[in-house]
Amino acid sequence: MVKMAVMAGMIVTLGLLVNGSAMVGFQLISLKRKAVRVQ
Repeated sequence: MVKMAVMAGMIVTLGLLVNGSAMVGFQLISLKRKAVRVQ
């Protein structure tokens, strides 16, 4: 039971980290595109 909970927690945290990094990456790409358009 405890191992299952720990594994679930690790999977959730990993998913959140991946989603967070993906969101940051998309924002950086959009910012770069906007900067290019401004120039």
